[in-house]
Amino acid sequence: LGIDGLPQSGDEAQVVSNSWGSSSLIEDGWDVFSRFPAELNRGDAPQTVFLAATGNGGHGYATVTSPGGGTILDIGASTFNGESVYFERVQPNQFLYGDVQPWSNRGPGTQGDIAPDLTAVGAWGLGPNPLNYYYGNAQTAYDLFGGTSMSTPLAAGGMALVYQAYRRSHGNWPTWQQARELLLTGAHDLGYDALTQGGCDLRVDRSVAAALDTSARVSPVQWTPGTAYTAYPSTLQPGQTAAQTFTLENPLSTDLPVGLTATHLQA
Repeated sequence: LGIDGLPQSGDEAQVVSNSWGSSSLIEDGWDVFSRFPAELNRGDAPQTVFLAATGNGGHGYATVTSPGGGTILDIGASTFNGESVYFERVQPNQFLYGDVQPWSNRGPGTQGDIAPDLTAVGAWGLGPNPLNYYYGNAQTAYDLFGGTSMSTPLAAGGMALVYQAYRRSHGNWPTWQQARELLLTGAHDLGYDALTQGGCDLRVDRSVAAALDTSARVSPVQWTPGTAYTAYPSTLQPGQTAAQTFTLENPLSTDLPVGLTATHLQA
């Protein structure tokens, strides 16, 4: 609600990063911590986006932890190992960039929604620690960090850049739906299925370009057949069909080449 405690007065937080949850409450979306952000987005906080870590208990399907689903942007972990050999006992030249980390939790949720919505680097990176922790000097005040608690704040930082770019281009903050679509529009395909990588891997440069109206945008960026309302179950009866129109927009005055492919998943 911001400093003044009033809804929609202009000083609200736009991006909320959540790296907490219940690892024993998996594949849910019905608990109060998952549904409360949807209530806020429908009422007092239409321009605030909530991001949450999916958890580090993979690699099986339907392992995403609470909170998640609804209007929450669920974040999984991808790899960018760099030079670190602390966790991965291989040589640096054997590291691969852009895999989904095996322990990154996967969807779907019980609402039938895609999870994660996005992956970002969560394995691994160097992070600063406070000087008064036990290090004593700035040269050693760091540690190796990872997990979806790393990928989620990275995605939140990318989302903040999207908000700034959109405001510069349009003169106002985006809604949570618009911000979500812009961040996912720029995502990079890692070659995994939607329940492993979600809407692909974070690419902030492309998402910012979409927010600045300098690249193409697609809407909606995700579709779950049978969806009627946010944070409600998505179901199709036997024999029932569903259809969805996707809009691809080019805001430029020149042509943009766009490649489209279709994949048919079978059990």
